[in-house]
Amino acid sequence: MFSWLFKLFAIMGRVFNWFDYRFIYPVLKWCYNFFSRQIDKRMRKYDPINDWKENIYRDFKLWIDDLSIDIPPAMASSMDSCDLFTVLSEFTSLRQEIKFQNREQNKLNKHLQLFSDKFQNVIDILNQSHKDIGTLEERIRLTTEKKTILLVLPIRDALVRGYYATTDMLRKFNAYVYVSDELKGIVDGYEMAIRRFDQALVQIGINRVKTLNYPFDPKTMKAVGAQSIQDMEAGMVIEEYASGFVRGEEIIRYAEVVVSE
Repeated sequence: MFSWLFKLFAIMGRVFNWFDYRFIYPVLKWCYNFFSRQIDKRMRKYDPINDWKENIYRDFKLWIDDLSIDIPPAMASSMDSCDLFTVLSEFTSLRQEIKFQNREQNKLNKHLQLFSDKFQNVIDILNQSHKDIGTLEERIRLTTEKKTILLVLPIRDALVRGYYATTDMLRKFNAYVYVSDELKGIVDGYEMAIRRFDQALVQIGINRVKTLNYPFDPKTMKAVGAQSIQDMEAGMVIEEYASGFVRGEEIIRYAEVVVSE
């Protein structure tokens, strides 16, 4: 019973091989050549490749074209050699090969995923380092500005003392003698220098603490003296020895003031 079944499978195999070689193979070959040319044209048109890639592609195509169209003896088979056992053996081998390829593919995917995770970790570290560097640069800038301002603030203090001294002198002399325009120009020069100094500080975010006639604020002021003044509420600033400056919530320098008792 099984002998005629094997013979039937053998005959069907021979018929399929003959039909595949005479009809399916020529059609597939023609389709391959036709679509290869069409794909090649469009790749060259829409996706140009580099010279070295084009050379490799041309050399490979020439190598393929030089191959003989005859089937190698090692791969040649006759219709008599094609039986059910051979077909099943080939399918079994193919199945084992597919399993092996799947295992290798899974290993490759795991390695790629591991590499991707490590690469993402490196990217995260670089991003965090970039943020830390930006924060460090900002701190360095603010610290440098503060140290520089503290070095030049005594110049402003000298200008303020010169302004008040010249103003007091004009007030005293104005009642007795004629005051020249040159002396008044000195006062105007002091005022202009102090005003430009304060404007430059404002441009970098540093503001002067308001003190005179304001309540004493221990967060921004230091009391260097106290004085009792009639009809004035206690705790009000009545005199400023040195101006104070702030940058946002940061104290650049405390204001030195005299407070009413």
